[in-house]
Amino acid sequence: MRTRQGNIVCFSLLAILLSVSTSAIGQISKVEKIKHLLSSIKSSDPLSERKVSNDSLVIQLRAILQQNPIPTIINLPSEIGSLTPSDSSFRLVLWPLPTGKATFISCGLLQTRDSIYTLYDSLPMTDDRKGKIYDVENWPGALYYKIIETKSNSTHFYTLLGWNSSDPLWQSKVVDILWFDKNKKPHFGLKKFPYGQCRFILSYARNTTLSLRYERQTYYKKTWWSKNKVARIEPMIVFDRLVSSNNRLKNNPNFNQVAGNIFDALLWQNNMWVLKSDIDSRNPDTGKSEPTSSPKQGLRPPDAK
Repeated sequence: MRTRQGNIVCFSLLAILLSVSTSAIGQISKVEKIKHLLSSIKSSDPLSERKVSNDSLVIQLRAILQQNPIPTIINLPSEIGSLTPSDSSFRLVLWPLPTGKATFISCGLLQTRDSIYTLYDSLPMTDDRKGKIYDVENWPGALYYKIIETKSNSTHFYTLLGWNSSDPLWQSKVVDILWFDKNKKPHFGLKKFPYGQCRFILSYARNTTLSLRYERQTYYKKTWWSKNKVARIEPMIVFDRLVSSNNRLKNNPNFNQVAGNIFDALLWQNNMWVLKSDIDSRNPDTGKSEPTSSPKQGLRPPDAK
């Protein structure tokens, strides 16, 4: 005869199994809804209808993040990118809202251990972006595909490599910094770039492909013990040099083209991103792993190399 205690154990196991099964079914249902909304965002017309679907997508993704605190791994459709730093202090979930044949609005969610913030890029892609620090409500958006972690004293900085294609005439690669104040509030941009800028932006013509990547490369440095510059290999942000195809319109990104086999870089020195010219970028050093890396599930731009 089955004991009362045995019955209680059986019922408890059954309840746990049903709970897990219900939760799994609920997750599958949410993922299917997300796929449907992503399809609607791509195909619906006019733009106002795509924005309605996008608002619904934000609600569905927010619900999933609330049920999956960091560092729980979440499985999302390939159209949605997810990036988390090695310290698991936050998670970025990002996707494009198409506005034209090759243009999009950057959208996303920033999940921390305490909050979930909605990200929506409503700012024009102008030079004003370079010199300002923004909060999450005024996010200078991009689809980030890489996180580089650096530290100054006790403050952590998260440098982001991203792609912006909001302007119909040109596109941009972006290097930005995400950081948190003493109240754990997130901010984008910091004066740690060349020329006192808060972020580094490379804007170029749509018929051009520009590489922006983080890897170990060679640069040449003056030293006190040698008349010649000494080769150094360090991790850096390497990118193609841009030149204008129209001398009279040098400030118009629509005419910016890649110079061809000429590379510059940003090197982290003295708690700043310092510009280095003419990097020997032919053979990236793969002997050592990157000192700071992130999972390779961010959305990659089509011209990423």
